[in-house]
Amino acid sequence: MPRGPVRRPPATDAVPRAWPARLLPNLLLALATVVVVGGGAEALARWREPPRLPIPPANDITRWGEGESEFYTIKSSATGWPPWEDYNSEGVRDREHALAKPPGVRRLVCLGDSVTLGTGLAAEDAYPQLLQDRFDALGEPIEVLNVALGGWSTGQEHVAYTRIARKYHPDLVLLGVCLNDLPELHNNLARPPGPLRALYSASALVRWAVGARAREIASIDELFSNRDAPRVREAFARFFAEVEALEKDVRGDGARLALLVLPYRGQMAPGGPPPTVQDEIAGFCRRRGLPMLDARAALGDLGASAFTDHVHLTADATQRVADAIAESDLIPPTPECVGCRVPLRAGPSRAALPELLAALGAADEARRAAAARALGNGGGEPARVVPALGRALDDPSARVRGAAAWALGHFPLEARVLVPALRAALADRAAPVRAGAAWSLGEIGPEAGEESARLLTVALRDPDAGVRRRAGAALTDVAVRCRACLPELIEVAASPEHPGRAAAAWAMGAMGPAAAPAVDALLAALRDPRAEVRSRAVWALGRIGPAARAAVTTLVPLVDDPALSWRAIDALGGIGPPAEPAVPRLVRALADTSGSVRWRAAQALGAIGAGARAATPALLAALGDAEGNVRLAAAEAAVRVEADAHVLAPALARASRDEDGRVRVAALHGLAQLGGRSRAELPAIIEATRDPDPIVRAAAAHAVKHVGPSVEARALLTALAEHDPDPGVRAEAGRGLRSHQQAGR
Repeated sequence: MPRGPVRRPPATDAVPRAWPARLLPNLLLALATVVVVGGGAEALARWREPPRLPIPPANDITRWGEGESEFYTIKSSATGWPPWEDYNSEGVRDREHALAKPPGVRRLVCLGDSVTLGTGLAAEDAYPQLLQDRFDALGEPIEVLNVALGGWSTGQEHVAYTRIARKYHPDLVLLGVCLNDLPELHNNLARPPGPLRALYSASALVRWAVGARAREIASIDELFSNRDAPRVREAFARFFAEVEALEKDVRGDGARLALLVLPYRGQMAPGGPPPTVQDEIAGFCRRRGLPMLDARAALGDLGASAFTDHVHLTADATQRVADAIAESDLIPPTPECVGCRVPLRAGPSRAALPELLAALGAADEARRAAAARALGNGGGEPARVVPALGRALDDPSARVRGAAAWALGHFPLEARVLVPALRAALADRAAPVRAGAAWSLGEIGPEAGEESARLLTVALRDPDAGVRRRAGAALTDVAVRCRACLPELIEVAASPEHPGRAAAAWAMGAMGPAAAPAVDALLAALRDPRAEVRSRAVWALGRIGPAARAAVTTLVPLVDDPALSWRAIDALGGIGPPAEPAVPRLVRALADTSGSVRWRAAQALGAIGAGARAATPALLAALGDAEGNVRLAAAEAAVRVEADAHVLAPALARASRDEDGRVRVAALHGLAQLGGRSRAELPAIIEATRDPDPIVRAAAAHAVKHVGPSVEARALLTALAEHDPDPGVRAEAGRGLRSHQQAGR
């Protein structure tokens, strides 16, 4: 048999079999090298990185990696923004405004951030609301809208104009510029893509490589001290570009833009920097033909005391700002008010009291009106001012009478003697006088008497919308103890077409359980097409409490109404135990996507009490909710529904280790309420006595006292009473020791 050539596989045929065996070790070696080198570099970067100290909150600068700076408003699904009623359907802290502009009225939109919002102040003390008061007192038909939220920068304010303000057809737009707007705008717009921000937040090596700190403006002070730095120049360029874009939109809508530039505390303190930032903004405004008001002059004599922190204003300061705007040329006077805006002060300081009192007798009515307003805003020497303002209520000029009526509300105690005169002013032929009298009676409150409440109820039908609004707000304060007013208020609330229906519901809600006879009228108001009427009626039913049990079946379906959901839940909680039929719907609400709804549902279940015991599993599950407010409410509610101690005590012991100190305290208080039934959880309570928060340690000492006497508990309380660094903890432990000693006798 012939031998042919021997066939051998090509040399390359062996490669596929050997290559995988070599590939895996090489990949592992390469990966290990990357991990070791990268880890070493990261460790070195962390070691050499200076401490990342937090930027002062007042500077409002957002660092990379701490979330987007998207446009947002406050809706009912938000958590932790009380009082909720301050936020309207647009999600901003203002009253509701009709989309259609009333005939003969000009609209002014105040755009801004937390300073314009009035952070730290009552809603009525924000400068846009005070500005509305000024125009109402002058009798000028100008409607002011406050479109502002904390955290907005100029870019977001531009978005707020296009999404919110524009549809109200403003005539004027006032952009409140806080100096931190420039660094905020720069730092937020200069951010890199999301993945790099995530790496930046997690890695010191990436932070070193990127050098982000050199690109950021860390505080307002840099705008003054390092004004030629590229990042500062870029911040100005971004800010001016955003204002130009806003001005283009405003002008395209037939309105006019103006700027209000607010200083910061460091600038107003002695030795503060010169106004180079204001000067640069003023130069830009001159080139663009934009009116601008520098608020430094209005705040000059207050200095640093005008601020509650680095940027936010006190109530006195916002009054100064409102006065300065009203007296400026930013907002041209209406034909009805030509010559009426006499300045309330000359220069930075207020006029002397004798000068203002003398001006009340001047021949010029504009001077007399300005003096009355200034006397109200000044708040000095009521014994001399109030009688003079009372005499001004009889002035032949409606302008002066109106100014005096508004001014008296600044002296609520001393003005009680003038209540009869203010009641008479509710019938004045001039609407600004009637509105001012209503406002002042509201400031005086229940002491204004039942007759004032009755007259304010009548004023809910006033032909002037501004008077109706002021009368409704005043009723909430004046009628709170006026049971004799209830029949008239019920009649208003039951009248489908009455313009004061919402105000009547609000006033009766303020009465609380005394308004129980109004339940049927309020249920009728729930069918009103006006959202404000429905929401006020729901709120009032909750304030009436258990006596509103007849409303439960109507309120339960409203939990599914997005416009009324959280209000209905609150009302069911306000009704309390009689709302037991709502428990299944409230349990479902504990799984809602809205943190606010979950939080309020837990609170409502707790208010229902033992009748909501079936909600125990859902409440215990809510102890693991992502939001601290929900976990807190669940911990408190689980105790109030009288859940089985065998299930509740272990759950509360776990909650006593929660990351939120409030939840830990609530859990420990719950264990204390269980008393001896929580004895098995004593180890968790003992652990809590070592908590870094003294409030938690005090709650733990309180729980030890109630768990019951034992050698271990007594030793622990002795140690806390003698050695804890916090006096409150030592006092609580001392009370526990005395309790144990008495129990041992």
